[in-house]
Amino acid sequence: MILALKIESLINRHDKYLFLLGFIIMQVFPVFSQFADPISKKLVDRLQTLAQNSTPELIYIQTSKGIYETGEDLWFKAYLLDAHYFTPSALSKTLYLQIFNENTTGSMAGEIRNTKRFCRRACFFAGYLA
Repeated sequence: MILALKIESLINRHDKYLFLLGFIIMQVFPVFSQFADPISKKLVDRLQTLAQNSTPELIYIQTSKGIYETGEDLWFKAYLLDAHYFTPSALSKTLYLQIFNENTTGSMAGEIRNTKRFCRRACFFAGYLA
């Protein structure tokens, strides 16, 4: 029992000295978490400038139903959003919507079936494709 208490007090004393030694080393030697790299700083500056100067837009299209039969009219409402803040965007005034036939040839897109132009109303586009 006495031996265990002596070993425990030695460990506690050594822990205090190690902690004190670590604290002194941290105060004496400067610690750098990040270096000022001019290349990465230039890259960050260019990306921030690009983000401020170009305002990409996202479009969210809401249809009247989930599945359409052949020949049915497709009714929709489209919301134009600022890609940075997801708020309504007022930049674009016109929406061009294209409907493609099913791709049977293996190419990226099928044949264009219908193209229509829509003008913005307030902050959204609305209409139908026949």
